[in-house]
Amino acid sequence: MIEPKDQTVIDDMITVLADFLRATDALTGAINRRNAVAMCDALEGLGKARERALALVGRQPAAI
Repeated sequence: MIEPKDQTVIDDMITVLADFLRATDALTGAINRRNAVAMCDALEGLGKARERALALVGRQPAAI
């Protein structure tokens, strides 16, 4: 049986994965359309998903 706390973590992980998939799909579409503004938006979405993933595991984003 999955504990409620564990289920919350699993749900959060699934949400973060879905965010990554949406952002990569958006980036692929922007590249195919050769739309620089959409590419920037998609990259920003990837960065936000990365921050959420790092927060989920309790780490701070590394400087790029």
